[in-house]
Amino acid sequence: MLDHKTNGYLAKPFDTSDLATGIDWILSDENRHKELCIKARGKAVACFDIEKVAKQYESLYQEITA
Repeated sequence: MLDHKTNGYLAKPFDTSDLATGIDWILSDENRHKELCIKARGKAVACFDIEKVAKQYESLYQEITA
């Protein structure tokens, strides 16, 4: 769901220093922060719209029961 430095910051697992770096990277530039928010919302709407997800479940159900 997250695209590194496109709609958020993907920190390395279990690396608190990298997490802090990511938080700083996002919050240190107001324009970057706004742009990341817009892109994150856009991706969430595009990928997880309730009608789109419902159709995916319906398709999976039909595939499994066929």
